[in-house]
Amino acid sequence: MSPTHGTSAAHRVKSSMVQNALTLLIAGHETTSGMSSFLFIMLLKKPRALKAAQNEVDKVIGTGPITIDHLNKPPYIAACMRETLQLWPTALESASSQ
Repeated sequence: MSPTHGTSAAHRVKSSMVQNALTLLIAGHETTSGMSSFLFIMLLKKPRALKAAQNEVDKVIGTGPITIDHLNKPPYIAACMRETLQLWPTALESASSQ
């Protein structure tokens, strides 16, 4: 082995890790934005569901800033998100089975 072989291999591994991290970041961003878009479409088509979601936000968060503690408190919105993912999955089905 040449002395540069290890450096080249290390560079390829680092480059691969960076590419994988970017792929995960972009994939996570795309699926989240896709689900959010479909959720808003669904809520806009169902005025009662939109009103219920807004009431839940008003009750849980009120007029203060949103904090990490608020994330697990809106069960209706969480249910809307699950329903949205069932109706319009944003990730490839084959990707979840691997």
